[in-house]
Amino acid sequence: MSRPTIAVVSVLVLLSVIGLSNAAAATPSITKLMPAWGQIGSPVSLYGQNFGANSVVLIDGTAIATTVISSDKLSFIMKGPSARQWSVAVRAGTGETSAPLIFYYAEVMLSKSYQVNEIVYIVGDFGQIPTKDKIQVSKIDNSMRTSATYINETTISFTLSQSLWEDSGFGLYDGESQILTGVYGFRYAPVVSGMTLSVDGVAFTGYKFSGTNKMSVNGQNCPLSSTTDTNIVCAPILADMLSPTGLISVSLSTGQSTTKSYSLTPLTYFLNNLDNNIQSCSLSLTNLDTSLQNIFVRMMDVVPKIISPNIISASQVIFPYLEVSRCSYAFLSSSSIRISNNLVICPTPIINSFTKPDSTNSLVLTVIGKFLDPSLYANGVNSQVLTFKYDYGDGSNVLNNCVPNSIWNPSDSTYTLKCTVSKMSPFKFYIETITDHRASVFVGYSPIITSCTSTNYLVPGLVTITGDRFSSFGLNVSIADIPCQNPQVSAGGTQIVCLFSSDKVMSDFSIGLPVKVAIESGYSAENSVFKYSRPSPVISTVTSLVYDTVGQVTIKGQYLYSSIIAVTIGGAQCASPVASSDGVLISCALSTILGAWPDSMNAFFDVVVTVDSTYSTTKTIFQYTRPSPVISSSSSTTYGTPGQVTLTGKYFSPAPGLSVTIGNKQCTNAILLSDTLIICSFASDAMISDYNTPLAVTVTINNLYSSTRAVFVYIRPNHVITSASSLTYGTAGLITIYGKYFTPSTTISITIGDSPCTSPISNPEGTQLTCAFSATLPLGNSYDTLFSVVVIIDKFYTNTQNVFKHTRPNPIIDSTSSTTYFSPGRVTLTGDYFVPATDILVIIGKSGECKNAILVTNSIIECDFTSDVLVSEFKTPLPVTLTINSLYTSTNTSAFKYIRPNPVITSATPTKYLSSGQVTIAGDYFISPDSIEVTIGGDLCDSPIISHSKQITCMFKSTVKPVGGEPLEVTVTIDKTFIGSLKAFLYTKEGVTSCPLGSNNLVCSNHGTCNLAQFQCLCDQGWESSDCSIENLGAVSTPPTVNENNSSTTISTPSGNTFDVGLVMINELDSIGTTIIQSVDIGHLTWGEVTKSNNTYRYKTQITNNNSTLLVTLTINNLDQRQYYNFAGDIMTSPAKLYNEQSTTTTTTKLVDGSVRNVQMTLNGETLIGTFSDRMIVDNRPAYNKVNQLTVEQITAKKLDKSSSTYISISTPFFKSSVVVDPNFGMLVSSAPSSDECESKGMPSWKLAVIIVCSVVGVSLIVVAGAILFRMNATKVIELKHKMINLKKKQYR
Repeated sequence: MSRPTIAVVSVLVLLSVIGLSNAAAATPSITKLMPAWGQIGSPVSLYGQNFGANSVVLIDGTAIATTVISSDKLSFIMKGPSARQWSVAVRAGTGETSAPLIFYYAEVMLSKSYQVNEIVYIVGDFGQIPTKDKIQVSKIDNSMRTSATYINETTISFTLSQSLWEDSGFGLYDGESQILTGVYGFRYAPVVSGMTLSVDGVAFTGYKFSGTNKMSVNGQNCPLSSTTDTNIVCAPILADMLSPTGLISVSLSTGQSTTKSYSLTPLTYFLNNLDNNIQSCSLSLTNLDTSLQNIFVRMMDVVPKIISPNIISASQVIFPYLEVSRCSYAFLSSSSIRISNNLVICPTPIINSFTKPDSTNSLVLTVIGKFLDPSLYANGVNSQVLTFKYDYGDGSNVLNNCVPNSIWNPSDSTYTLKCTVSKMSPFKFYIETITDHRASVFVGYSPIITSCTSTNYLVPGLVTITGDRFSSFGLNVSIADIPCQNPQVSAGGTQIVCLFSSDKVMSDFSIGLPVKVAIESGYSAENSVFKYSRPSPVISTVTSLVYDTVGQVTIKGQYLYSSIIAVTIGGAQCASPVASSDGVLISCALSTILGAWPDSMNAFFDVVVTVDSTYSTTKTIFQYTRPSPVISSSSSTTYGTPGQVTLTGKYFSPAPGLSVTIGNKQCTNAILLSDTLIICSFASDAMISDYNTPLAVTVTINNLYSSTRAVFVYIRPNHVITSASSLTYGTAGLITIYGKYFTPSTTISITIGDSPCTSPISNPEGTQLTCAFSATLPLGNSYDTLFSVVVIIDKFYTNTQNVFKHTRPNPIIDSTSSTTYFSPGRVTLTGDYFVPATDILVIIGKSGECKNAILVTNSIIECDFTSDVLVSEFKTPLPVTLTINSLYTSTNTSAFKYIRPNPVITSATPTKYLSSGQVTIAGDYFISPDSIEVTIGGDLCDSPIISHSKQITCMFKSTVKPVGGEPLEVTVTIDKTFIGSLKAFLYTKEGVTSCPLGSNNLVCSNHGTCNLAQFQCLCDQGWESSDCSIENLGAVSTPPTVNENNSSTTISTPSGNTFDVGLVMINELDSIGTTIIQSVDIGHLTWGEVTKSNNTYRYKTQITNNNSTLLVTLTINNLDQRQYYNFAGDIMTSPAKLYNEQSTTTTTTKLVDGSVRNVQMTLNGETLIGTFSDRMIVDNRPAYNKVNQLTVEQITAKKLDKSSSTYISISTPFFKSSVVVDPNFGMLVSSAPSSDECESKGMPSWKLAVIIVCSVVGVSLIVVAGAILFRMNATKVIELKHKMINLKKKQYR
């Protein structure tokens, strides 16, 4: 595969030079126009060179009148066709013409221009002006100028000054050319710089004001009170300030005006409150600023009243009315400043006393009270705001107006009113304000009752009461103290119509009932003028008697009350009749049997009632009731055995719907044989408590006539046994025996298999017996043996059935043997109830199956346990569950304990020699000790802390001197008994004093923290690489492709590049390290075993020439976050899935000893970055690593492929058993090559080759992935670990 070629393109630039010929006469030239903008008629000066006496200005090619001022200056008046710009040139007398300049159109439209207070907006066409930022406005005489603001093509603005205002116009000035382009007349409106709303009026400050100005408030004229050039004041009409927001304008006589808006605290409504004859007012506001000083209520009367409030809040102001107060416009002020709108408020009128009109005073009503002034003052005018009316309440529904004369009494601040009424009858007098506040007084007279109409007794109806001085105010009407509902006054107060219930009980209808009329204030009258109209009696129902009996009969109806009553039934007298007081019942005694049985059962008899010997009524309604049947005796059946029952008695016929029950159980198919005989079929299933007490027999006819008598007795049967419940063997408990006829019983005796079952109890139905049993009958060889159950009742009734057997118990575990944690072993269970057992399942610790379980004896089971159930400590036993035959399971028994293993040490992080620091020890079995001790090289590592079961941290003083690069021994002692050690500790390499510097010459590129123990960068989130110089932009790339047949990996980049990472060759050197003894081409090996698990690929094969096994492990890490892993104590970083767009070059980062720490391989702007640990694991011990990049000469000498390949050499010391190297290729960055470059070069790639070189005294590994090499005597095992981060991809911008 060829290297990419860089193409270089040369651009030849031709430059042409044009020569100027000498002319007989110089051609004119223009350098500038002053001004460069304006309109038709604007004066323009033109500057340039070579102007002659005959030079003329050309506008769009047309000559116009020109004034030649000098050889470098012309002037003209702008003329030309209608356009937005014109071409301006100069033509010499000899015909030579200059290059043109542009004169731009600008126009002012005064009719559309306008003023907003001090800002004047000039409307026109200004889009062509080239120097918009230099437009100015001047006085007409150009004596003063101010900057103009360009707003858009049609509008510019400027701020008006008093000097400009006095000009009544303005000039447009070009600041670029310093020339006045035009003068325009403009009538300015007054300018308002400030506004004050005081208690006296509205004041504007500004200019220019005069007595001819007009002011308005909310569109209404506001009379001027004072005027100067800079100040104008008006007093608004009170009614014009009712809104909290509005507009105030000042205008000239010519119509120009300036308007300002105002916003006051909204004064919305008011409430009055009268307490101890002192009236206060509560004003409701919105968001009053309570921090204001001197807040007053101002009531605008002829003499304004200033009242200090009692209570002030953001929403309420409360103040007392002055006794001289009347309806007024009111507002709030802070000192002399108005802070609210106007609101009309009125005190509620108060009536203190009155004099009743009568014949002695010519029907004149006199009222004395407060706040009765009827007028409202507003801007010098009084208007009527109180009304005075009275209402007789006589049904006319007319309010009578009263125009009283009002007299003020200054001594007590009261008013005296006099008003003449039309008649001497009760009335209400009203005083009401325009704000709907009202006072009233009732003037009463006693009513007069002369007559009343009648109603029928006990029949509600309307009555009409006649009299005088009736009024609807507080009207109550009653007759005999019973309210007469909904009384209505009519006919000028001479009649009342109301609804009377007519339910006053009467014994003498000739007596008149009292009628009472009461009105407001206790005026009333009473007269006994009401009488009922009596009706004839009415019969509705009559109670019945059972045939062949005598007794009381009740007659129901209406109008039955009287002291003289006579009753007959079927012609026979019903003695001692008594009527109820409400006239709806009569009861009497009937002692005669009417008619004969059974004819009288269907007959109806006349009932006659006569009252007062005059009023009589008759109704054929009385009828006898059928008597219930009578039961005399009953035959018997055997309990539980159906049979026929015969009943004797009387009144059985006729018998439609005949029903018979015995003991509440139906006796079916009941048949009437005669009036005295019934037969039926009985199931004999009615429960009894004993056989001597008769059961109740009930005979019911037609669901109406029923009789009950206890006459039925059972014949007792022998009891029956059908089954029995079981008990778990060896567990005493209650047994239930099922059958029937166990009750009633006096004594019960039960035996099971000749053993007593004690304390027998029967259920109420007699179908179950329960008793206490020991459950220890001899079993033999089976739990299926049936035992006899014998039940004896009352020492006479006996039954025996073989229905009882034992239930097999669940197995019981007493103890288990132990195994060492994570060391498989044989476990022995001891207990009981293990047999018989055809299938055995043992679970230890909820999920750990103990396999190959066998039954050794009746009480011993053995099984194989892998000992891999995780625990957090070794003191608490694990639960053990035993299941036999898939049915019988023991309860979870906490019986199994692990034997604690010695701790295992795999690695330790470094510190710098003679610099105290924290050491992290990785391993296993550090689980929850009572005590722990850590030593490194024999010295204590203080304050050991177990982070989790596989990690310990401690503080090491780092004073143990290293010997020849040999690792120090790390020893962990747990609970003073369990000890593990490994030569695992190495100091940080000598000479390493700082972390890597980035391209900005800052430690860790200033994007990370230096780990002073390992001198490695811990990068901040979002930064990667050994020097934290690469920003993680978080893009996504496709996962690498695993070549499953040759242990290599292909990384395809977004731009089409590919990187191949793989193991290529193993070379074994002689003892000197210069001669290759044997070379193995890994790329052509046949892999004997290839496996995959999740993201891990394993390749295994034999190297036959030196009896070695090669094992390559490839892991794809696809996590979205940075990962840290411990390799021989070196904390390596795997960045998050990363693909960035950056510009990189192929570089290597080296440590102090020249060992390569990072390698970057760049192809077409995309770079793969690999990281190498400065350590390797030699014979299970950490050792310092040395990594070098092969030179071209070394690659040539080894006859390696030089195209698109990089080789890294890793040297190791002599080893006996194994060596481990673990690099990481975790980042792909890109400088975003162009898409056409990718297309033109196809898909280039870079081969990243791995060569392992072995010798007798040492090993040199050439890798871009990680490798582990093992050697044990004659057998060698080589394993390659390849960790590859799943790369993120990002689209090119």
